[in-house]
Amino acid sequence: MQKRKYYGVLLFLLWSTFLVLTAAIVYLSLQDGNEAKDMMKKLIEYLGAYADKEILTAWGDADRIEYLLRQSGRAGAFFLLGILGTSAVHLTFRRCNWLVRTILATGGLTAIAYLTEKVKEYLPTRHFSQKEMLISIAAVILGFVTVSFLTFLGWIIKGILRLLHRGDSAN
Repeated sequence: MQKRKYYGVLLFLLWSTFLVLTAAIVYLSLQDGNEAKDMMKKLIEYLGAYADKEILTAWGDADRIEYLLRQSGRAGAFFLLGILGTSAVHLTFRRCNWLVRTILATGGLTAIAYLTEKVKEYLPTRHFSQKEMLISIAAVILGFVTVSFLTFLGWIIKGILRLLHRGDSAN
């Protein structure tokens, strides 16, 4: 009974974190272009106060730094979203077929990545970028692949340990 209680808490934390991160990504995606630029400018100024000036100079001008930060932030957020979403789906629907869980996870995550970029067509001073959409989708799929690989690795290790235990019991 205790194990089930902790499992429920784990699922609650996973889904809550996933939904909060999704809401943050959607909020940032729905911002007006000028608001997004102002926020990024403040972030660059803040980081500039603490960063090594040689590194900032090597990165280039402020526009290039803004672009690099925006893209790396996008990739990182969607990678984390992929990890959290895949983990939540696979643990919630663990009795379902692996293919069903995969379709649910990749379908939902890809839809989020696509829609957060597509909706920008309807916002003032924003634009749809296929390149940015593909970055988001690639990052979310990389998160999915990471969780799937670790799950598969755990399954292999569990199988090996069962074989070893069975071998010890036979002797």
